Amino acid sequence: MAGCWSLVTRMLVIALVLAICAGQPSRAQAPDIASLKKQIDALEQAEKYGEAYTLRKQLVAKVEQDETRAGGAPGRQTGEALGTFSWIAILTRHFDEALIASKRAAALAPRQLWIETNLAHALLFTGRLGEARAIYLAHKGQPLGLEKDELWEETIAGDFDILRKAGLDQPGFKDITGALGIPEVRKTSDLKVLNDEVAKLTSARKYAEATAAAEKYVNAARQRLGETHNEFAVALSWRARLYREQGQFADAEPLYKRALAITEKALGPDHLEVSGRLNSLALMYDDAGRTADAEPLYKRSLEIAEKALGPDHTDVGVRLSILAALYSKQGRSTEAEPLYKRVLAIDEKALGPDHPDVAIDLTNLAELYFGQRRYAEATHVCWRLPKKRSAPTTLMLARRLTISPACIALRAAPPRQNS
Repeated sequence: MAGCWSLVTRMLVIALVLAICAGQPSRAQAPDIASLKKQIDALEQAEKYGEAYTLRKQLVAKVEQDETRAGGAPGRQTGEALGTFSWIAILTRHFDEALIASKRAAALAPRQLWIETNLAHALLFTGRLGEARAIYLAHKGQPLGLEKDELWEETIAGDFDILRKAGLDQPGFKDITGALGIPEVRKTSDLKVLNDEVAKLTSARKYAEATAAAEKYVNAARQRLGETHNEFAVALSWRARLYREQGQFADAEPLYKRALAITEKALGPDHLEVSGRLNSLALMYDDAGRTADAEPLYKRSLEIAEKALGPDHTDVGVRLSILAALYSKQGRSTEAEPLYKRVLAIDEKALGPDHPDVAIDLTNLAELYFGQRRYAEATHVCWRLPKKRSAPTTLMLARRLTISPACIALRAAPPRQNS
């Protein structure tokens, strides 16, 4: 009989484990908050900003109340709620309120560039052009996050368009757009469309169509901006990713390396976007079984991200989790464990205990303990999983618990306590 159990037995065990893990009381998000968010999303999509403003204000109060009750003080979740509220406050001409909210948001959720955009806008509309200009220019060339290709100035250009559409033009826009080189950004608008098309097709695993779109993207970036521009590196990275996902590592490697070299030269070796390039190349080596080549790249990617975003940012947690998985794969469990624990602490603090990412973090740690036959600790971690989960999260956990360490652990005779 193939595997450790039959398929039927395995599925019964999965169901049992999920039931056990779900045994504690739910800490799920309050229904009124979820309902409020749905109402707000619908209003904002319909551009009913006045009504959305009122509900956003209520949402901030509820998020802060819940976060304070859970952790003793408002933190990142409140900051993010305030950051989103500040944008709606600007659109509804509550500029002083937007400034207060965005300043507090930046303090509670530091190093989040999207919050900085709203702070800059609020300063501009309250007549503090000098302070606004300093923020606008400070982040030129920076991506909005490790997983996002959109640069700061592209976001600012889009925001200015929305503000103008809402009847909020500003004399300072001309100065800022010139200083940020936004006319050049406009030249890349069709490249952004190609980027989005490649991303969508790749996500759907329509590789033939994605490859054609990626080639078009590479050629357009070359013709429009030249082969030394970071946008050309972005296009090359997409082409390389398509090779990687289809197991064509020999074709992917030179493209990833070239993209990394371009970005390092264009933006500097410690730029946040370089971290993304390093991580992409490392993932390719990892997939190809070249873990010794992947490890130093993962470490450098993590170092840049920590320096740029701070040690407690969720994007840093993503990098830590990837490195921990590499260590676990190599049998270096003692090195993986503290990294997994740090990721869990980061995500619980930033996202709350019921977020799907926290469920993944707990599962990673439980799997590590199962693999070490530390069953008591694995069970303790499993009990921390929330009772109520979304269907995708439950499915993810079911799939994850079919791996061999969990199978071995669940079949073993009575679990032994660690000495």
